[in-house]
Amino acid sequence: MPLARASERDNTVQLPDDIMPTSYLLDEDNRQLFISWSDGHESVHGYERLRRGCPCAWCAGEGGMPGSVDENTQFSEQQTTIYELQVVGRYGLTPVWGDGHHTGIYTYERLRATCECPECREIRAAGSRSR
Repeated sequence: MPLARASERDNTVQLPDDIMPTSYLLDEDNRQLFISWSDGHESVHGYERLRRGCPCAWCAGEGGMPGSVDENTQFSEQQTTIYELQVVGRYGLTPVWGDGHHTGIYTYERLRATCECPECREIRAAGSRSR
């Protein structure tokens, strides 16, 4: 089922109410988070890309002020290692990173929209070519 893009700017999609994550897997060897969804999709998220996209105010900024993370930020392995995932209500996840950072709430919509699996990357590429 195609998902409607809610906003290009904040990388979200509008998920139907019946699509929810069913399980999470931290693949420490390949440094990837896998999320299985109730519609059968499996999202793939590289640890470094997740950390670079941290939505917290410190990393992403807020109120017109820039955050501390941009495309040039150099991370240590510790900063890009997920030690734990905390479920936040019925809408998101907070990774606990190896350096103790744990304030970014990644909504399910954002996680689904930023999936790095080949199918999702192809869909996003096709969408950007059609504009």
